Amino acid sequence: MSTEPNENEPRPRKTSFVAETLQGLGIHGDRLTKEGYVKNIWDLTTKERLVLECIMIAPAIVVLLVLYTTSNFLLTLATFHVILIGMPLMFLKKRNLKSEWKWLLFDEISKKGGKIKHSLKIVALPVTLCMTCYVGFRKIHQEFNVENLRTPSMDYSFTSILLGFEFVILNPIIEEVFWRVFCDSFIGQGRTFLQKLDLAFHYAIFHWFVIYFICQDVLLSCLGFLAIWFLGYILALTKQKAGLITAMLIHLGVDLSAGLAVWDMKSRFLPLY
Repeated sequence: MSTEPNENEPRPRKTSFVAETLQGLGIHGDRLTKEGYVKNIWDLTTKERLVLECIMIAPAIVVLLVLYTTSNFLLTLATFHVILIGMPLMFLKKRNLKSEWKWLLFDEISKKGGKIKHSLKIVALPVTLCMTCYVGFRKIHQEFNVENLRTPSMDYSFTSILLGFEFVILNPIIEEVFWRVFCDSFIGQGRTFLQKLDLAFHYAIFHWFVIYFICQDVLLSCLGFLAIWFLGYILALTKQKAGLITAMLIHLGVDLSAGLAVWDMKSRFLPLY
């Protein structure tokens, strides 16, 4: 009698660490509706989907209301972070998902990227790539006038140091948790190509307004939008394959590159001139 497994037989479904933990605590990934049907806790009604859409558009509204009216980068970024933390918490509280959310976040952090053995290499890769693109652009377009750009001041004042800390350290953490965990949990958990593109598109929208505010150039803003749309897809793929921490480190590298580029525009510390 053959003991080989039958390929036609259904294989046992793998249970994730977070699912096992939640079940052990009496918290399950599904709930019974009034009609007795089982509903996944991350499924959204049409009204809830519209609310989530408003939450994902909120960063662009913050940029328009704060940056375009005050020209204050630090105030804009601080308001942006408050929105990205506060609105998801309100949404989760309304849907009674705070316990599940905490364990989901813990599970994402403890995945493959949780053990950071090559963190410097992970950060160095996007920094090298982005700074190479920046140097190449400045070398090719030496006539490009950076004096007309509306960039934040890069001195050694407390405000500039705080802005740098917010942008390079806090921003990658807050944005990755918001886009790649919170939003990703509800939009089909980002399993398909189109779902990843959808999230990346929303991620890139507010960046268009930031870039346009700085350069006042529609073409450059659109090119930046496409680049960040692609970056959003790469970060979603990275989070899925290598873990949330790895995605945060890549994001940190990109933000660090942007900060170095702005610093060079102000102080000209790179040998480009």
